[in-house]
Amino acid sequence: MRIVLVIAAVAALGACSKPAEEAAAPATTAAAAEAAPAAAAIIQAGEYTFVDKDKKQGTLSIAADNTYSVTWPDRTTQKGTASEKDGKGCYDPEGDKDATLCWKNDPPAADGTWTATSDDGQVVTVTRVST
Repeated sequence: MRIVLVIAAVAALGACSKPAEEAAAPATTAAAAEAAPAAAAIIQAGEYTFVDKDKKQGTLSIAADNTYSVTWPDRTTQKGTASEKDGKGCYDPEGDKDATLCWKNDPPAADGTWTATSDDGQVVTVTRVST
């Protein structure tokens, strides 16, 4: 259950990313192509809180090098590495190479929270606390 929550929290991180800007009409010059904006990152460094369907809350911290640490309500922690794959945020806990779980983030709501859904159907609500 904890691995699920950790991964959910991390996945939620991607939801705080700004959506990619729509591409302009095809550029006719190399300079115009170079000026096109890049898509926003799914995984972003910062501090987050997440709440699961049972209203259990945890915290997630993602560093600039994409390592993460989750603190559970009972003060235990889990660490790992985050990456982006196929438009999703994926989280790989230390010591368990087969436990990688990926999450798709919905666009943020008006209050700044967003919902993240894992590949296996888990859903969490995420809030960005700081950058």
